[in-house]
Amino acid sequence: MSLFPRHVPQDQLRPFGSLHGADVPEIVLRSPGGIEARIIPYGAIVRDLSLPMPDGRRQGIVLGYDSLDGYLADPNYFGALVGRFANRIAGGRFTLDGTAYDLDRNEGGTTTLHGGRGGFSTRLWAIEELTETAVTLALVSPEGDQGFPGTLTALCRYEVSDRSGLRVEVSARTTRPTPVSLAQHSYFTLGARDVRDLRLTVHADRYTPVDGANIPTGALSAVGGTVFDFRSPRLVGAVKSGLDHNFERRSSSGVGGPGLVATLENPDTGLALDVETTQPGLQVYDGRMIRSALPGGAAGPYSGICLETQAFPDSPNQPGFPDAILRPGQIYRHLTHYRVRPVRGTGPAMPL
Repeated sequence: MSLFPRHVPQDQLRPFGSLHGADVPEIVLRSPGGIEARIIPYGAIVRDLSLPMPDGRRQGIVLGYDSLDGYLADPNYFGALVGRFANRIAGGRFTLDGTAYDLDRNEGGTTTLHGGRGGFSTRLWAIEELTETAVTLALVSPEGDQGFPGTLTALCRYEVSDRSGLRVEVSARTTRPTPVSLAQHSYFTLGARDVRDLRLTVHADRYTPVDGANIPTGALSAVGGTVFDFRSPRLVGAVKSGLDHNFERRSSSGVGGPGLVATLENPDTGLALDVETTQPGLQVYDGRMIRSALPGGAAGPYSGICLETQAFPDSPNQPGFPDAILRPGQIYRHLTHYRVRPVRGTGPAMPL
């Protein structure tokens, strides 16, 4: 069995490994200006995202492994499309339309994280369509998958362009009402070894406080006067207790389309990353618990930062949070742009 599509330029596909008898390719997407994304169908993973620099070298800006084995053992969700519900569901259970559902509890035996042990990050997605700059991947999640109701059919489209950087478009349909939140889980570096030295701006006035198990309390609190106030640029490492928190995107931004929710900057490389999304929440995780899946791996604590656009964590159990239930006849849509640009005032760091 092979996932390699026919009639595709040879330099756009290369063998990356095999899983359950299927050959798993690496897909190379290239924009005219030189932005390059490397995607693998396992987990719909963004394995690498790089761009040309003025000195002629290429700069990678995300963490990833050089072999499929790394991803098969990876505990960090490097680059994956996570779901059926991104982030945490308290107690691994929820009640929907009067019916209680028990899910796979893959975090400490009590919490469902990123959809459970067999979540979308561990699945082999099918290649639906492929061009030089974009790929569409498809996955069918059957009724009862990890305990969730309904058969969910999901599409994930990655596209690179000189204007938009990496464009991520996700859609889904269901046969029964079910919680849905699909999120891109890349760890961004912008060329830094320690992301605590990067500058972060989060365009959010409120965040969702959590308890000792990282479950939202149900409150929406103002960031003003707290360590979580990133409305002006601050070092990621300014929060000594660590960042693994959900911020509420300002409702006034991105009306009718993606709105700016965060900016990450590395003055040393002259690179900045703008995150624009249609989703209500942004989970910022500073990577303090990163563990490499391979011996001698370079990835370690604080070697990358996640900027995950998604529904609020534990939404199925929090009636005060934005609704995250998809029903038959509806279409779940999630659009996020990760735009790479020069840090303002440093001059051009890439073709624009």
